[in-house]
Amino acid sequence: MRIIIVDTTIHKSIIGGAQTFLPSLINGLTDKGHEVHLVAEGVPDERVRKQLSDSGVILHTRIWKRNSLVFDSTPVLAAWVNS
Repeated sequence: MRIIIVDTTIHKSIIGGAQTFLPSLINGLTDKGHEVHLVAEGVPDERVRKQLSDSGVILHTRIWKRNSLVFDSTPVLAAWVNS
C-alpha cells in the first residue's frame, strides 16, 4: 500500500514530539512492506533528516507554492496525489 504523510512544519527549526515520532512511524510502516511518501514544505530539519533518510521514506518537497494558503494549495496537492 502507498501511504502519504504530509508535514508542513518538519523543515522549521522548532520541532516537537510529532516530528520526532515520525521516523519511528515510517519505520514501522516500511517494515510492514508499505511504500511511504512524506510531503514536506521544505527539507526536514537536520535533527530528524538522517532518521527519515534511514527509514526508507520517499521525500517530496515544494509540491505547492511557498507561503500559499491552504485553500490554494489543497487542489495542487490533490492533483499531485491523483496523478
